[in-house]
Amino acid sequence: MPAPASIWLTSETTAPASPVDVSMTSPDDPGIRFAHTFVAGEPVRGVFATSQGRYTLVALDGACSLPLTLGPDDAADVLLSLGPGSACSLSVLQRGRMGDPAMTKSEDAVLITNHGAGDATPHIEPSPPAAP
Repeated sequence: MPAPASIWLTSETTAPASPVDVSMTSPDDPGIRFAHTFVAGEPVRGVFATSQGRYTLVALDGACSLPLTLGPDDAADVLLSLGPGSACSLSVLQRGRMGDPAMTKSEDAVLITNHGAGDATPHIEPSPPAAP
């Protein structure tokens, strides 16, 4: 059984003026397809709750892509840079381990699930601050 892994996705543009579609597939398993379309004006913040493996993140209908390999309990922060026009790029900002405080996010985000069910999944609400 593969171990869990996670990818946090954000964009430089706080609330893009156009819809932003993102997807993640695996070259090793054609059954894997995580997908979500962020509506215009919605912040691009998403979490791909996945497992260890090789993946390809794609945005804006293939305008940019990023191959990414995750090991057991790996976490990655990925930045989507938009524009000009339909141009984009994806880059890894940080890698770490799941549960590491440096990899923990406080912003709400869309949970992006397998088989394109992301539109039906709820937002992940921010965690309350830890008690001192």
